[in-house]
Amino acid sequence: MSRVSKQQKWILAATALFAALAASVAMRGADAARVTTVSPQGKVAQVRQVIVKFNEAMTPFGSLSA
Repeated sequence: MSRVSKQQKWILAATALFAALAASVAMRGADAARVTTVSPQGKVAQVRQVIVKFNEAMTPFGSLSA
């Protein structure tokens, strides 16, 4: 039977933790809202307003009710 050193145990634990974190991040991204349109597009001399529309309802940026 082979013996596992403390260093190998730490490496295994760190790898398992990293894999669990990566899986949770990947699953979180699956439920994220998607951008449908962005305006303005192309080259614009002076941008005064940017409009981003999503595929589901969002809380307005800067809203205190969030």
